[in-house]
Amino acid sequence: MTYRYQGVEGEAGYQQYWEGKTGKGILTLNQLMPNYYVQHHIERAQYKFDGALELLPRDGNTKVIWKCFGDSGTNPLSKSKQLALEPLIRADFQKGLAKLKALIEQTP
Repeated sequence: MTYRYQGVEGEAGYQQYWEGKTGKGILTLNQLMPNYYVQHHIERAQYKFDGALELLPRDGNTKVIWKCFGDSGTNPLSKSKQLALEPLIRADFQKGLAKLKALIEQTP
């Protein structure tokens, strides 16, 4: 997998481009509130969607909520594609959350 970045890191508009065996895509940061909230937009050939990471303090820990949202329209074919992609996206979210957890636990 190769990555390329554009824009100012940590600011809205920052983009990550990636390309690998499974395809290519772009992630754009749309809104950032440090230590609380990040909203992003992801585009791949198969799908486009918006998502957000929300960090909530919980009993001395942090609960991370990773959301995915968008409008697939009224076309039944689009709705069925959304349902088919959901397990793939969920798997990516689980991997991403595991990496985030490992990174946080390494940080002093």
